[in-house]
Amino acid sequence: MTGFIETFERKEIKYRLSPEQLIAVEGALAGRLALDGFGAARIESVYYDTPAWEVIGRSMEKLLYKEKLRVRTYGPYEQADEAFVELKKKLKGVVYKRRVRMSRRAAEAFLAGAGFERACGLYPRSAGADELRDTDVQIAREIEGMMGRWGNLRPALVTTCVRRAFAPTTREDAECGLRLTFDGQIGYRNLQASPYEARTRPRSARGLLLYPGEALLEVKCQGPLPRWLLELFDAERIYPSSFSKYGSAYEGIRSAQPFNPPAILPAYERMKSA
Repeated sequence: MTGFIETFERKEIKYRLSPEQLIAVEGALAGRLALDGFGAARIESVYYDTPAWEVIGRSMEKLLYKEKLRVRTYGPYEQADEAFVELKKKLKGVVYKRRVRMSRRAAEAFLAGAGFERACGLYPRSAGADELRDTDVQIAREIEGMMGRWGNLRPALVTTCVRRAFAPTTREDAECGLRLTFDGQIGYRNLQASPYEARTRPRSARGLLLYPGEALLEVKCQGPLPRWLLELFDAERIYPSSFSKYGSAYEGIRSAQPFNPPAILPAYERMKSA
């Protein structure tokens, strides 16, 4: 279990971009940040909650401390061999993320109560047993602690998006841990649908959370944002947004009126073809 970062402590600021703002931001990245080696990656996140949606309900109360539990895969969830079990905490605006990497089947068994070590032994990521480091076990205990606090946690909702991540190419931006991600085609599906919904809607049915051509920008940084980025946001009138994939999807489910924007030609495509 090496080759990835299992703990994060940083600020994460979100911005909902129009197609025009997206083009402006992408143009300003040249020479400062570059697309990482994964290119455009499909990300699926299965969030765990109680049958009454208590975890997301508490999170949306805007308290100083909140937490979420999810299983994230890079690629379609049901086809993934590997997954990250992530405990995401937010305290006074600072995000603390703890995660362990394991096979998807092990992740499901672990969160169903099989125990971390036993789940990894039953469903290793590859031939032979996974090497369990002390750090992995410690994070697993924190995840088990959250599960104990909430009780009956189970898969509640899955969100999907196509992400492009940019890493810094300059020393100045690298020193502050700057990283930008652009999420588009954001959708969700309710895994706690009522029996009636399960009968009348296909399993693949989902709601959408953005208009065509829009993107959700997340700026991740360990300190103050670089001046050049602040000046760009000011010039393009780009302001922070409290947009949450999980929270927005939950609101769509609760209102029984999922957001499904019309299939119009996005301004981004119109501008490229002009």
